[in-house]
Amino acid sequence: MHKNEVLYVVQLRAIPRSTGIGTLELAILDECSLENKLSRQYTPAGERSVVMFGKLLRFVLRNRMSVLLLMLSVVMVSASIAPDTSGTPFTWGLDDNGNPITGLRWGQGDTINVFIEPDPDPTPPDRSQLLRDGIMRWQGEMAARGITVNATVGDPPNPPPSGTVRCTYEPSGTQRGGHTLGSGPGQDDAIATADGNTEDGITGGEIIVRDDIPAGTPGQQDHIRNIGEHELTHILGLGDDANGVVTNHTQGDTPNVFNDTDRREIGQLYPLPQQNVPQGQGNTQSSMNPNQYDWDFHYVGPSDGHVALITMSVPPELIVYVIPPSGWLVLNPADTEHRSLDYPFYENYMECGSPGQAPWDPSYTAPLAFRPQSEEEALSATNPSVHVTLFTNGAIRGEMSAWAGGPAQTLTGPVLDASQIPTVSEWGVAAIALLLIGTGIVLIRRRLRGHCSE
Repeated sequence: MHKNEVLYVVQLRAIPRSTGIGTLELAILDECSLENKLSRQYTPAGERSVVMFGKLLRFVLRNRMSVLLLMLSVVMVSASIAPDTSGTPFTWGLDDNGNPITGLRWGQGDTINVFIEPDPDPTPPDRSQLLRDGIMRWQGEMAARGITVNATVGDPPNPPPSGTVRCTYEPSGTQRGGHTLGSGPGQDDAIATADGNTEDGITGGEIIVRDDIPAGTPGQQDHIRNIGEHELTHILGLGDDANGVVTNHTQGDTPNVFNDTDRREIGQLYPLPQQNVPQGQGNTQSSMNPNQYDWDFHYVGPSDGHVALITMSVPPELIVYVIPPSGWLVLNPADTEHRSLDYPFYENYMECGSPGQAPWDPSYTAPLAFRPQSEEEALSATNPSVHVTLFTNGAIRGEMSAWAGGPAQTLTGPVLDASQIPTVSEWGVAAIALLLIGTGIVLIRRRLRGHCSE
């Protein structure tokens, strides 16, 4: 081997996407180092490590065109593997940048018109009438908050009025948003979904009830009334709450009565006229670590209110590690486990329905979100402050949206740098990089013909 001859090996190492980092390494080794390197290749968990070209890449440094092409390929492939860019509110709207943030609600003065399909089973009692009885329990509760609730057995007129919610019977096994109708474990007697948008709020929705739900005993009849009442919780934009009665996912066979937890949950989106909207006012704390962000949220609102959901528009690819408030659960969109219905954040919260787009939907980018595990840990007059810490991977600081009751807030947080947002198709960049690598191989092989035998 010539004195000035150098061996090159290109090692492609793709770091897991959950860290939001892609890297390529170009190692320049001498002959002995290369022999040792090739004999000790391995694939650690979470990485793909490939030695490209191996011993074939024995060539002289004077072939500078080949070296230049390979180094340019490294840069371009690196670019091509860069990352793609509780009355707990149940339906989340979008901020001005399209991030899912604010809790959606019906507008002041709106009318919710529920149309219940006539009972397909002619055997008394009429289950549709029982569902209507339960839904109408909301009428007085919401009238005091500026919302009218009507429920009718029968089809809606054509065209349907604004605020229409359809309630229909479906066979067991029917799915909505990952939830399944049925009487078995993990299945539901009914599923509800509210529809809406940031500009108009909630504008309608759907309730489906399993068509074989029994109504033969007084207890079963009360159970159906309770189901109708509970599913309207989700049509109003609220999640399940294990501490409530009406908002509790588990519905019994005795008549429901709103408890204090139910009313605190309702008041987060629909405060009484004399109440202020409960909210957590956020502020960003300074940190010596440029990759660390700290936020405090301080309660402002009525003494009997609380905030049970905080959402933040942090791009998933910037999230490395999250420390939620003590006693709170986190929905981390960078954690692939959040695509599972068994994710702890959803337990006792989204048990019999989901927002218009469920956070576990693969096509949906969920916000970074937090909710308390119990009512005592919610942000309130008795628990007036909570703290959130986030570690990122070198993101720049900028303005981001956050929501903790009330209007959306603008806080300082991690944002995507323009250089992190691809402007050229990643497939296109990868194709160009592979072409350059191929060209480099051709040039190298020509040079190696005179050196491989040495």
